Amino acid sequence: MRLRSLRRRIEFNHTILNLVFILFCYASKNKLIGGKDTQNKPMINRPSKKIILYWVLGLFFILGLVVIFTDLAEDVWFREGFSWDASIILSIHQISRPWLDTAMRILTQAGEAGAITVAILAALFFLRKHNSLDAAAMVISLMGASAMNTLWKILLHRPRPNLFPPLVIEKGFSFPSGHVTASVAVYGFLAVLLWRNRHYVWAIFSASWIFIVAISRIYLGVHYPSDTIGALVFTSLWLFVILLVRDKYSRTSNTLFRRLLKKPL
Repeated sequence: MRLRSLRRRIEFNHTILNLVFILFCYASKNKLIGGKDTQNKPMINRPSKKIILYWVLGLFFILGLVVIFTDLAEDVWFREGFSWDASIILSIHQISRPWLDTAMRILTQAGEAGAITVAILAALFFLRKHNSLDAAAMVISLMGASAMNTLWKILLHRPRPNLFPPLVIEKGFSFPSGHVTASVAVYGFLAVLLWRNRHYVWAIFSASWIFIVAISRIYLGVHYPSDTIGALVFTSLWLFVILLVRDKYSRTSNTLFRRLLKKPL
């Protein structure tokens, strides 16, 4: 039984890795990764060793995320479970206090209503600064991640934890966590932009909300730790794609919408 499970896992991961490699090659061929804009000119200069190193490290990082997520999703799909899930969630539950229960109920909203509110405010801010590219990227990041999260939940249909009475009532399936997904899509996107603009403290503050929301979901008893890890990993992959496309359009045009408006009707 274990040998059959290992064989399934190897075949599953091999298929996914092949798909990621094909996508990476497609992105490189279409200049979505690295290099300057060459819309009208062929690329003459060979990429530097530094850029090649970034590409290689980026590829290994992405492959690592893919392997982690596929491993989690495969175990959820075949209902094999994780031995560490129950021990972690019960350990966190042991520190439960009435005041902490209230705090976690409030903090966890940062991954739902809070993330939606921040995304709307950030998009309006970008539009006010005539930066419709980042406004569009923010909205697409959240909406796309939420849509894929729903698909994963329906496909894998993992029941929610029942190790102790949850502190909040949640409907729907468990894997991956929707709150963590929204947090990575919004706070992760903002953290990258802030870090690129050397606002390091604000970038760390924004990214910290991802982990705060993840801990709150486990504490409240509505998600396994593997649910939050799965959401963190797959949304990070989605965010990588969003930033890849965003950077491509940023090099070739001031804004996404301005490019569209230039086309004759």
